[in-house]
Amino acid sequence: MLQIIKIKRATGEYECQLIKMLGTKFYYLVIYKNIEPIWGGLFATALLTKDYTEVRTKNGLCLDAAIEVFNQTAKQLK
Repeated sequence: MLQIIKIKRATGEYECQLIKMLGTKFYYLVIYKNIEPIWGGLFATALLTKDYTEVRTKNGLCLDAAIEVFNQTAKQLK
């Protein structure tokens, strides 16, 4: 079973299944699985603050695309 994380948004707090997480000094970079497809894909890549507030998200991705966005963003954060 996948770990569940709570992501804080302006519209409320949402629980998502965590696929992968990278911790940096100020942010967490995560790939998570949505319950229902958003714009065609189940997966999303998000940049979260240390208290899990969503800063930026790319939704509606297949897993391969989410991993690619995750890897590109991780390079920029280092």
